[in-house]
Amino acid sequence: MAELIHNSCHDKVPNLWFVWKNSLVRPVVVQSSEQLISVSLEWNGQKVVLSMTHASYLRLDCRNLWVDLGIVASLSLLWAVIGDFNATLYSHEKRGPSRFNVGTAVEFQAMVDACELICFPSQRSKFTWTNNKYRGHVEAVLDRSFFNACWLDVFGDRGQQVLHRSVSDHAPILFALATTPKPKNAPFHFHHFWMEEGSFEGLVREVWIREVRGSPIGRLVQKLKAMKGALKGWAR
Repeated sequence: MAELIHNSCHDKVPNLWFVWKNSLVRPVVVQSSEQLISVSLEWNGQKVVLSMTHASYLRLDCRNLWVDLGIVASLSLLWAVIGDFNATLYSHEKRGPSRFNVGTAVEFQAMVDACELICFPSQRSKFTWTNNKYRGHVEAVLDRSFFNACWLDVFGDRGQQVLHRSVSDHAPILFALATTPKPKNAPFHFHHFWMEEGSFEGLVREVWIREVRGSPIGRLVQKLKAMKGALKGWAR
């Protein structure tokens, strides 16, 4: 058996839903609007906040959503966000005759930066939405999931999968929690999405050229340890 909660849409049908097994503790609604629902819950002793979004196609309304997400970010808890943001971050995330909206992308990126969100690494299909037209066919990355640094410290970058699109013009997005939190003494793990950041290569070069003393193997070990510490701090 399962239970569910949904957002509030005034006189409209609710468009955001959380479903969970009724054997689990009921999540607590932190925030609810026509574009967002956020809930907090306990997961293996950790307090987690999950947010689901369905952004408006109107830029002015999206600004309200960005503000609401900033409020959730200020809670400084383990946080993941998933949903339809109705905006792309980069020009290569849209394909077809329609124009890339620079202004919308800038505001979207500003929210991501302000909330210190990290995009889940994605697998399978790149584009999550299509207008389903034979002529003037457009595809875009409108649906995605994010997490913050607190989430990364406990669960790692589990990644998301873009599933097969069927009746909807949007593809389903799937991400799963680890069955157990990441142990505090877990070995260092390199995350491939780090290489997509512009400052990554410069950091590696800066750390690696530092002079160290000792045997060839000893110098290599020292450089690797220094790199590990630098990357951990840089990633946060």
